[in-house]
Amino acid sequence: MKTIRVISLITFAVMLGLFAFSVATPVDAAVSCTFTRDLEVGDSGEDVRCLQRYLNEAGFTVAATGVGSPGNETDLFGSLTEDALARWQSANGIAPAIGYLGPVSRGKYLALTNDVVAAILSGNTDTSSSGTVLSATQTTISSTEREDALDGLEEAVKMIQKARESVDDSDLDDNDIEDAEEDLEDAEEDFFEAMIAFFEGDYGDTRKTASKVLNDAEDVISDVGGDLKERLEDIEDEIDEARDRIKDEEDDGKDIGRSEEYLDEADDLFNEAEDTYDNNDFDEVENLIEDIEELIEDAFDAVEDVDEDDAQDAIEDAEDAIDDAWDDIKDADRDGKDVDEAERILRRAEDRLESAEDELDDGNYLDAVEIAEDVEDLVEDALDEIN
Repeated sequence: MKTIRVISLITFAVMLGLFAFSVATPVDAAVSCTFTRDLEVGDSGEDVRCLQRYLNEAGFTVAATGVGSPGNETDLFGSLTEDALARWQSANGIAPAIGYLGPVSRGKYLALTNDVVAAILSGNTDTSSSGTVLSATQTTISSTEREDALDGLEEAVKMIQKARESVDDSDLDDNDIEDAEEDLEDAEEDFFEAMIAFFEGDYGDTRKTASKVLNDAEDVISDVGGDLKERLEDIEDEIDEARDRIKDEEDDGKDIGRSEEYLDEADDLFNEAEDTYDNNDFDEVENLIEDIEELIEDAFDAVEDVDEDDAQDAIEDAEDAIDDAWDDIKDADRDGKDVDEAERILRRAEDRLESAEDELDDGNYLDAVEIAEDVEDLVEDALDEIN
């Protein structure tokens, strides 16, 4: 399958001639080609021969001598043509510069070689330098219609870029990805047609086709991220439901302060997930949803009945664990074992135990219990160092 990469908006603007063709390739190349299809290695035809002639005259020589050299162009698209085309693409800001003549490159060629296009884009109907005069229809089209058409093209290319990023980042199965790729390529082909209509001064058709491109690209995004959108809606409902249930716990006399903090953090992550979804970073949305689910669980855990006695018991258990660990470390030291790391970890556990006692004094019983549990984990780490 051919994958057409859409260029950046800056390159798109250059392609439309808005920067006065300030690139290396000469605008007045003598060769005039009509490309009605995409071209790549293996293709053959007179359009390939014309492409080789254009590249040779534009300074991106297919071959210095022999087949493909100036005057010896062929109708076969081979590796030499691919290389010359890639150099032309690189010089004109087209990415990726891989030697594939797709809609973007075809549009760029048209912008560089068509004086009528240049006149339309500059708003100048005097094309005497090329001996061409624009039609009456083109000269009477209002600047507003032209600007509307250009806006339509810009909106369409932005959406195509977003759709491309969405497809590239999606973890759908191969069949679904293939369908999305095909739909996106159709949208990119339609974008090229809209651009041609713009070059020809048919601004009404430009706007109409660009609008279709916009809708089709949005459909691609919806297809590759649809399940995530539903999951976002579900997780928002879960946050609201958790908040309601935890409020009920408060009515029963339980302290829900810590639980509300967890849910507030879940709300913040949900807002971030929505923004991330709009930016089509679906992998990150998945990660954020998992984090939100963990916060909801933490919120429910935090409303357990924890009183002063519970906190005091947890701290005493941690103290006993530390004392026993010091005895084990002394025994290990007498046996000639290296106990430096174990001692360091145990001192850290003692520091954490002081924090638990501070929380107990402040009436933060749940925090005191959680820190005491951390202390016991550190004790286990210290013992692992000597076993």
